[in-house]
Amino acid sequence: MTAIIFLALSGISTGASAEARPYWVFFTDKGPVGPADYDQAWASLSDRARERRLKHSFTVGFGDLPVREEYISRITLLGPRFIGSSRWLNGAAFWIEEGDIPLIKALPFVREIRPVARMAHPEVKVVPAGTAGWDPSQYGLSYYQAAMMQVQWAHDQGYDGRGVLIGFLDTGFHIKPGDRHHAFDSMQVIAQWDFINGDTIVWNESGDPWDQDFHGSICSATVGGYWPGEFIGIAPRAQFALAKTEDVSDERPIEEVWYVQGLEWLEGLGCDLTSSSLGYIDWYSYSDLDGDHAVTTVAVDSAAERGLLCVTAMGNSGPMPGTLIAPADADSCISVGAVDSDSVVADFSSRGPTYDGRIKPELSALGTTTYSVDPYSTNSYDYYGGTSLATPLVAGVAALLIQARPTLTNMEVRQILMETASNAASPNNDIGWGVPNLRAAIETAVGEGPGAARTGFRLVGYTLVLNAPKPGALSVYDVAGRAVLSREVAMGENRVSLAGLRAGIYFLRAPGNSGKFILR
Repeated sequence: MTAIIFLALSGISTGASAEARPYWVFFTDKGPVGPADYDQAWASLSDRARERRLKHSFTVGFGDLPVREEYISRITLLGPRFIGSSRWLNGAAFWIEEGDIPLIKALPFVREIRPVARMAHPEVKVVPAGTAGWDPSQYGLSYYQAAMMQVQWAHDQGYDGRGVLIGFLDTGFHIKPGDRHHAFDSMQVIAQWDFINGDTIVWNESGDPWDQDFHGSICSATVGGYWPGEFIGIAPRAQFALAKTEDVSDERPIEEVWYVQGLEWLEGLGCDLTSSSLGYIDWYSYSDLDGDHAVTTVAVDSAAERGLLCVTAMGNSGPMPGTLIAPADADSCISVGAVDSDSVVADFSSRGPTYDGRIKPELSALGTTTYSVDPYSTNSYDYYGGTSLATPLVAGVAALLIQARPTLTNMEVRQILMETASNAASPNNDIGWGVPNLRAAIETAVGEGPGAARTGFRLVGYTLVLNAPKPGALSVYDVAGRAVLSREVAMGENRVSLAGLRAGIYFLRAPGNSGKFILR
């Protein structure tokens, strides 16, 4: 009998020592700043990140400026040990003894101090599973989780993730060449960083718990794994950036810091979307899960503002209402619940609503018998359970939709997936809008489905011909992020003169349309 390895989420609250605990210190400002500081922040981004931001009508903001080093130095002079900082949150984390807190609060540049939240650590349970009865085809036993979301149809149309960059934040990734599962052999990893140890080794290294890289491996394989006849991930030809941010031991309770730093790093690389199957609950009460309070939730919203789509797990604390974990409460993310093969909510899947009454999750996917690699073998597989496994399945679906229609913004991708999902007519706090239907989503996005609007743009000489599904603002940006043309457009066909622009590369943002074009 096959076994399912069930990934539950349970909060653990222990400090690294009796004397000091990790705290966030948030600052009032970033000191004197000027145009040169913003120019430097823009220059520090990858070309891909700049292009994605321009697609979303965003260049750089206050959150992209570095934290003032003087503030960090003044706090460490009082005794606390520096852990790390966040540009977006304008704060830094330190190991602080309780007696030092009043001294730090009294500093004129300190806005707020709050504890660093603990990760809800994965707990492995083994439970019996039934046998599978679907057609393995080239997918092996991964076929059903793909077919539930119409992924096999998308693969048949040629959508496999090419051109899309997916970021993962997790415990680690067992992908070391010569010592990995063969389904990882063709996975295209373009960047990797270990935020725990400060190096590029994202698999287990000296001092790591033996299963440190287990969770991230089985999650990432559901998207990027590929071994025809045995296993095919949802987006096997996508590119990946891997952030090792979660320490499965109890020794360093500061994963929330690494998560925020990892998200900023992935955004700066130019990722189109991220997948994270872990969350944070210590120090947060239900009233904090309102979309505006938890540190990771604020970070996810900052990422979304910059064009990044964040897909995150609801947690495994169901079935009671209001059992979601941060950052699933973010109003800009896709939070993911777990269902069985009949699309019935799993008992363990955390439920909405958020404290402010919003429906959660947005989407759900197979999370009771999800098939993935056994990362400590070269050719074995197993069934796993939890919202941890449902989340990357949805992230993979989002990647294929982005490939099919790269001009979509992150929020348009989110909206289309929700509006075409199985429960869109009656969303609820068990499964949200339901299981994605990728075929319906792609057909809607490219103008073939019943909900599609006629969109698209083309150049005719120095005239931009644009089909807009609704009236709104059109903006054109140059490669420096400067708006060089702005005007209102009507629903339907619009013809916009570009005669005043020089030859070069430009980025368009308009209702139902975004993309890059070249004037020659």
